[in-house]
Amino acid sequence: MRRWISGFLLVLLAFGAVGCQIGLTRNSDGSLRVEASISQEALAREVRSAIADPLVEEVQVTLESGYARIHLTRRRAAGSRTDELSFRLDLGTADGHLTAQLSDVVVNGYQPTDSLLSTWNSRIAANLERAAGRTPNSQLQSVDVSDSGVQMVWRVETARSR
Repeated sequence: MRRWISGFLLVLLAFGAVGCQIGLTRNSDGSLRVEASISQEALAREVRSAIADPLVEEVQVTLESGYARIHLTRRRAAGSRTDELSFRLDLGTADGHLTAQLSDVVVNGYQPTDSLLSTWNSRIAANLERAAGRTPNSQLQSVDVSDSGVQMVWRVETARSR
């Protein structure tokens, strides 16, 4: 399950993925403004792709004002039982990077321990930092989750803006 959650968040960083609309403009100081918009349907497809688990039968993404609710159904390798995982995902920015906070996590009707949630959140943060390190000249300025999609705005420094 950790792989599922980490994979989902890395999808958000890969804003050039299929199903994502990107706008690029130049700011007056020479830096670039990159706007990315991901629809609910595209986000669900990308989550499924990022999970890359043939046992996942269903991925549902519901976008609300300010957060996304994710629900996954995974068939167990042995037998006919399935596992259900759902959680609330709040996205934000801190120091120019994407932040993510899982809450309301339910696995097969039970809530994981606080220590497990803390571990998941720490790993997600570490993955986001590694990904952000690949583009040191960019800063995420805003992220907005609404019922129509996820919108992110980056500022990318160029030789002209430094």
